[in-house]
Amino acid sequence: MQIRNSLYLVTCLLTLPGNKIVQKALLQCLFFFLFFYLTTFTCPAQTSADYSLVLQNGIWVEHFNSTLIKENRYTENNHLFKQGRRFTYRYYYLDKDGNKYLQKVDPKLSLDREKGWKLVPLSEKDSLTNDRLQLIVETDLQGVDAQTPGANHTPFRWEYFAPAGQLHFLERSSLVENRKNIWMQPPHARMFRILALNPFPFIQAPFQVGNIWVWRQVVAPHWSDLRWAEWKNPLTSHYSYTISREETIATAFGFLKCLVVEAEGRSTLGSTFLTLHYNTNYGFLKLQYLNIDGSRLLMELTGIKD
Repeated sequence: MQIRNSLYLVTCLLTLPGNKIVQKALLQCLFFFLFFYLTTFTCPAQTSADYSLVLQNGIWVEHFNSTLIKENRYTENNHLFKQGRRFTYRYYYLDKDGNKYLQKVDPKLSLDREKGWKLVPLSEKDSLTNDRLQLIVETDLQGVDAQTPGANHTPFRWEYFAPAGQLHFLERSSLVENRKNIWMQPPHARMFRILALNPFPFIQAPFQVGNIWVWRQVVAPHWSDLRWAEWKNPLTSHYSYTISREETIATAFGFLKCLVVEAEGRSTLGSTFLTLHYNTNYGFLKLQYLNIDGSRLLMELTGIKD
């Protein structure tokens, strides 16, 4: 707690008038200290007789007793992302001029199905256009732990829908939910592959203004695309997060009080950003991405169904 308070004090000092070069150097030192402190050490925090929470690469994950081998052990204790629950999101892709687009699947554009898509204006959407996504929490690991030893996340899938309700395709993904944090993989299929460089949806305790945390990941060249950026070798992206304020916003569920998390991702390619609104009962209500090429992507939660 003393370290967090000290870091918060430093960030406050950065907002005061002064030498910009000194402030920039101080900010860089703060970021690398955070990264070293929060990702170098593995810190157990016992939460029950069944499992403990361990900090791995900046994310608190569950480590179960070796005798507990139930397939749904990483999901059944979730409070928000419960087994079988469906979260529906609408989205818009915005170019640098603020024009809104949707993703249209078009296999004729590329033999690589992940690149067989294009952007179309909202007014031109048709049966091949995706206008919403659903996040569906899986009931159990479904053998993922056998395929990937050490798997310790809640599995879920993203489903991509057309305006009339046709399911175009789906992708498997995962998240982490416990009393320490919620971390989630964003959609990554077709156009959404651009989000591989952005900060992932992530909130960590203490859930209060001023909290700061970091994590990192290695992003493979598979996610590159001429339409936003290309790289030939795996690159490391470093992410820093801050709970900046509380805010009440209009949502599909009425006016809700949210914590606002502001995040930045840094790599040799440049910077990406995410501003998210989080509510205890609904989760990630709004996700506003600023991508590596200056484009934006907005995702808003419009429904939850058990």
